[in-house]
Amino acid sequence: MYIQAQDLERIMVDLYTNIFSSNSVTDFAAVISRVRPRATVATNNIMCQPYSPDEVYQTLLQTHLGKAPGLDRLNPFFYQNSSPQ
Repeated sequence: MYIQAQDLERIMVDLYTNIFSSNSVTDFAAVISRVRPRATVATNNIMCQPYSPDEVYQTLLQTHLGKAPGLDRLNPFFYQNSSPQ
């Protein structure tokens, strides 16, 4: 079977449109009611606490140097080598 280029384009657009769209779920409450929490209330309260500068610094030191840059376009190497601590 031979497919023309314009047909292939239409097939691919239709495929990805169908994959990434939904027309069946409109009542999300029914779906969400079936999701079980994975964290306890106590664990959630701990995770919602403000983080300290030391926690941020320790996390920065554990980040691989080659990770993708953030919105400021700087990767962890920059921050690990210019940190005030």
